[in-house]
Amino acid sequence: MSFNWSNFHLLATELKSQGHQTNDEAKLRSSISRAYYSALISSRNFMEQIDGVKVKNHRTHRQVIT
Repeated sequence: MSFNWSNFHLLATELKSQGHQTNDEAKLRSSISRAYYSALISSRNFMEQIDGVKVKNHRTHRQVIT
């Protein structure tokens, strides 16, 4: 099953809005985390599909950042 990682971005936006409205730190922290993973995995997928770069799972963060 393929997951649409842009859904994490939508969730991050929703959590951020709720967190600001209720001053809920957990929602704000979760929002940041979901936004980060949305960007990370979308970038990894782009690198693999468009650039043909094979990203090793245990090095995903370092490879994508570099």
